Amino acid sequence: MTTKTISQAAEVITTKEQLNLPQLDFPLEHFKSGKIREMYVVGEDKLLIVTTDRISAFDNILVSQQGIPLGVPLKGRVLNSMSNLTFALTADIIPNHVITTDMSTAFENADKFLNQLNGRSVLVKKAEPIMFECVVRGYLYGSALEEYDKNDGKVCGLQLQSGLVKASHLEAPIFTPSTKSTTGHDENVSFDQMKSQLCSQFGSKRGSAIARGLREKSIEMYNRIAEHCLERGQILADTKFEFGLVTDPDTGEQVLTVMDEAVTPDSSRIWSVSDYKEGEDQASSNDKQFIRDYLQVELGWTKEQRASGVPQPTIPQEILAAAAEKYVKAYSTFTGYAPAIVSIVMGSKSDEKIANEAASALEKLGVWFGTHVTSAHRTPKKLEAYMAETNADPYVKLHIAIAGLSAALPGVMASQTIKPVIGVPASGELSVGNGVDAVLAMVQMPPGVPVGVAGPINSGKNAGIYAAQILAMDRPELQLKLRSTMRKDE
Repeated sequence: MTTKTISQAAEVITTKEQLNLPQLDFPLEHFKSGKIREMYVVGEDKLLIVTTDRISAFDNILVSQQGIPLGVPLKGRVLNSMSNLTFALTADIIPNHVITTDMSTAFENADKFLNQLNGRSVLVKKAEPIMFECVVRGYLYGSALEEYDKNDGKVCGLQLQSGLVKASHLEAPIFTPSTKSTTGHDENVSFDQMKSQLCSQFGSKRGSAIARGLREKSIEMYNRIAEHCLERGQILADTKFEFGLVTDPDTGEQVLTVMDEAVTPDSSRIWSVSDYKEGEDQASSNDKQFIRDYLQVELGWTKEQRASGVPQPTIPQEILAAAAEKYVKAYSTFTGYAPAIVSIVMGSKSDEKIANEAASALEKLGVWFGTHVTSAHRTPKKLEAYMAETNADPYVKLHIAIAGLSAALPGVMASQTIKPVIGVPASGELSVGNGVDAVLAMVQMPPGVPVGVAGPINSGKNAGIYAAQILAMDRPELQLKLRSTMRKDE
């Protein structure tokens, strides 16, 4: 995928607001801003977490020369999706904070904000965070390697075998917790140091039990996901988990729960089995290490310089594009599927109700989408440019085109792409037969320019399901969701 294409993809699937604003415009109380995530209050015991496309390094949000946070296209959706799959794969090991990934009913009027929420958001149980990051390492790299070399083979108080080098495989995964700093850089600590602090906070018996639980569950989760990665030709070199305490509504007890993100390119090092070489940097790394290495090696900007106030250097767009490729590769390998996006195109803002119906159907099925407004009559050049962009984007798989009256939009789009186009009739004051006139216009297409048509009844919802059916041809998990959804609607 070229740099130009990845930039075009950003325009299709990521709004400017998702990249740049510290807070998004939802009708909810803003709870907290993280480096990557925005959190909102939903009721007394729930939070909405929205994962943006922002990128950070050395505990610093990376920005443009104008001070605007930089974004990596698709990043928020990649992180959110990989976390949710990790939580699902480890649900028998430990409870997680996820309530639902379906944003269509996450809060009142949520369906009006699906274009911002889709694929990057999750409704979770509110938890009391435990202020340690629980890092598990199967390979010696990064700060653990530095500590090993400085401390005669010890890492976080653990004595490791002698003779290890960069990227050496450890005899068994090790638990290396670190402090969870809200301002400065996190610091590695020993298990005993973590346990001591937890005992001071929760009492000796409970603090000790929490410490043991953090270590045991972290290693168990790492082993489970490391095996999942190996089956897909990837090495999970290390990863970090975050935990909190969630109050059980029935018993009132606080339950240890994994939260935040889990096994993503931001929280893990993920390498290719085929390219792995002990003693060397891992060139095939599909994670954020690529950005760190560029800053340190190419630009000479280190975490020490950042801490001493040296300004962040400019990061070119081609580096962000290359980072996007790595995030997408990590997602595709981890999930088994390349990203697939449905483009929803409205002839005018008046078609928004139908677009929201299609978006809600896709949201319930976990399908990514983006919306766009352009007219075949009023803005033909804009439409032509949009079609060129989406034609070049391998992740946009098909279009839903909403139009009324003469309904030229679906046909014009179909004439400019080889990707499927689903036409959706929009009824209005001038329409005949509740949109039947638009249907008749859509079905009268010339040879070689086919348009699939959703009938005027439940048109938006059916168009969304139809789009998902096309994508489900080679996606068994989506087939299962479709069967479940269609049974519920019977």
